[in-house]
Amino acid sequence: TQSTWGTETSRTLKRMVCWIDKLPDEILGVIFSRLDDLPLAIAPSVCRRWHNILSSQDGLVIWRSRCLSALNHSDQKVELEQQPRTLKAHLYFWKKAYSIAKFIKFPSEFVPHNEVAFLPPNILKVADHVHNFFQDRAVRANLPFANCHGALHVPTILAQDSGPAKLAILSCSYYEVTIQEGDRLTARDCLAIGLASVTFPPIGKQPGWITNSYGYHSDDGHKFWGRGLGAPFGPQFSAGDTVGCGLIMEPEPAVFFTRNGQYIGIACRIPEGHTQLYPTVGISLRREVMWNFGAQPFKYNLLQRDWEGKRELDADFLETTTPARMQRLAMAQMPPEQSDTNIYIRIPHQPNTPRALQVRYMLRVSYYLQRLVSRSMDRRRGRRARRATGTSNM
Repeated sequence: TQSTWGTETSRTLKRMVCWIDKLPDEILGVIFSRLDDLPLAIAPSVCRRWHNILSSQDGLVIWRSRCLSALNHSDQKVELEQQPRTLKAHLYFWKKAYSIAKFIKFPSEFVPHNEVAFLPPNILKVADHVHNFFQDRAVRANLPFANCHGALHVPTILAQDSGPAKLAILSCSYYEVTIQEGDRLTARDCLAIGLASVTFPPIGKQPGWITNSYGYHSDDGHKFWGRGLGAPFGPQFSAGDTVGCGLIMEPEPAVFFTRNGQYIGIACRIPEGHTQLYPTVGISLRREVMWNFGAQPFKYNLLQRDWEGKRELDADFLETTTPARMQRLAMAQMPPEQSDTNIYIRIPHQPNTPRALQVRYMLRVSYYLQRLVSRSMDRRRGRRARRATGTSNM
């Protein structure tokens, strides 16, 4: 009975393959678009015809639509930051972006509470029933920054002043807030922009005043990180100004700030093990505050290749790199099944090579060396198992 069932199943599958093979390419493209991720990734290896279909413009449309859906972007007018020269490179970029985006959720709005009103589409203000505008209160985003999930590079859709939005894979997450225009803020008014953990209290504190929070304050231009005593950092900001906060993950986590499209600098490093940071804004003023997570064009240009935050970290971090730091960086880039193996890295000094390039090269080499080591260990285990089996049989 089992043999008969297997024969019938095989015949049915053969008939299905013959029937599917007679369908035109347009119908096959629609069928492929309905597949789950794993079957769709395997389908090009079934036959040459399927490979040609999924390597054509039809395959590009499928992966592009999935990537935009994972990024919660309904508008199809999105271009790549750098246009690949070939269709194959274009397709690879969208598949890579989707493979990262499907595991990441991005903040899209702030969560209001009873003292902060939420005005659609992107405006915050102190609620009308609150009489003390100058009490310390804060709001945080609905989700943490994408980099906090362990991703060193994050696909991000950035709106443009003209033309379609651009998809870029960045090593940072970023947002901006704009204070409503009007008279200059008084000495009692304060807006604080920054990052904080999910346990940050909404009443009585400002970002940066307690542990696991970081902030840049408008009243004095000071930065605060985990304590109530700040330090001089940047210029004060007032009505009409746009201030941005970003989280860099490479070569090590750090928080930076911008004002009116101008980079201010790295405010502080993020301690190791602190992974969940939410965009947080402290509001103690009478003005409306507008936020932007990328739906509108940023004042600060994140698409410049050698942007200031990355360059500043490279200059500082790479001159003080220790083997322990390098080991942690390399382990973070390895697959989970290989990250429990100890590795040791030595960076040779080459005067004519930038330190940043040396580090990136060694990280890449260490990953492939680790793969070779794991393969050799598997072969060694296999030989031992075969020897043990041969000995027992004797």
